[in-house]
Amino acid sequence: MRDSWKTGCALRSRNLQKRKIESNVITPTLEYFSENIDDLVWSQDEPFNTTSPFAQWCVFKLAKNKGIVVMLDGQGADEILAGYHSADSGGLWPLAA
Repeated sequence: MRDSWKTGCALRSRNLQKRKIESNVITPTLEYFSENIDDLVWSQDEPFNTTSPFAQWCVFKLAKNKGIVVMLDGQGADEILAGYHSADSGGLWPLAA
């Protein structure tokens, strides 16, 4: 699996260079998490039980540091529509019954 990941990264890098597209990569660490946990919890403004919000927060923080003020992402729809079993008690799914 690690080899396919490396191959994918190499292909991505080659395609980005060919098209002259700037790429930004962030690799969160435990240290970075520890340094930023207070800001992350404040920005979420609700409990979270996975590290997914941290990963997204890191991407948005990097974008802000690059001067990007508006970003669109695809996160949230699964939770709202109860696309995950952990969200079965909330969202719109119970209304369909």
